[in-house]
Amino acid sequence: MIFSSYIFIFAFLPVMLVGFYGLRYFNLHRGANVFLVLGSLFFYAFWNVLYLPILMGSIVVNYVIAKVILKSSGGRGAKYYLTSGIVFNLGLLGFFKYTDFFLENFNLLSQVLNLDFEIPLPHIVLPLAISFFSFHQIAFLLLDIIFYIFAFYPSFEQTRKIISIISYINTEIDFKNCKKSRSKLSSIINRYSFIFKTGNIFDLCDLLPLFSEYNISINIKTEDILQKKAIESNNPIILGVLLTYSKYNTLFFREVTKKVENIIFKQLEKISDDDIMMQEEFWYVLIFH
Repeated sequence: MIFSSYIFIFAFLPVMLVGFYGLRYFNLHRGANVFLVLGSLFFYAFWNVLYLPILMGSIVVNYVIAKVILKSSGGRGAKYYLTSGIVFNLGLLGFFKYTDFFLENFNLLSQVLNLDFEIPLPHIVLPLAISFFSFHQIAFLLLDIIFYIFAFYPSFEQTRKIISIISYINTEIDFKNCKKSRSKLSSIINRYSFIFKTGNIFDLCDLLPLFSEYNISINIKTEDILQKKAIESNNPIILGVLLTYSKYNTLFFREVTKKVENIIFKQLEKISDDDIMMQEEFWYVLIFH
């Protein structure tokens, strides 16, 4: 089923749109997500149902590996399971994509060495989008272990590295426009949201503009702690990034805005006429004007 076919335009697409938005209309959000997943699996199986177990198996194995990584008590164990996940995904991709290539070269070498031994080529049909979903699975496994390691030492330099890695992966996965990928990234970030409770706000503040850019929100309890730390810091840059992040929710934005405005007014009252540009409080004018 291709996107320009009649069956997709006049049958599959209308059913999916009506079903998904119909379930959401009745506040059955979980049901809408399940319906979307089942529709996606049907779309994949429509090409060849025999390859559906491959996709399902890949999903289940990577899900289990991710869960085991999270439960792993030591970094060495987590690294072992991550390696196993990468080997599994690359092995799956290599089997379907390169089996004929390696056997063909083996047979050629056998002829050159006069071994009179030849293995028939199986001519395995490449499953639809196997490269795409294999590298997607690897990317999310890597992000999981990266945040796991980051949680032990969340410094400013490590925060910058995390942002660079996510930005690089975004060029392939597109967290901004792909709701499913953004949801996976959001789940990983929220699993490690305790970093904001234990870490230094000055080391972690650069993550907030990233969350705002990708439309990712952390849980309410962590937001409350983050808000408290930002206000206690009395730093205009920290307060500015918190205000930017809070825009995803109108009520939260108003709450943060009110508190920030109170801080700004108190700081502006301290500004004197002597050498205004050199006064620390003048930063509030530059940032929030």
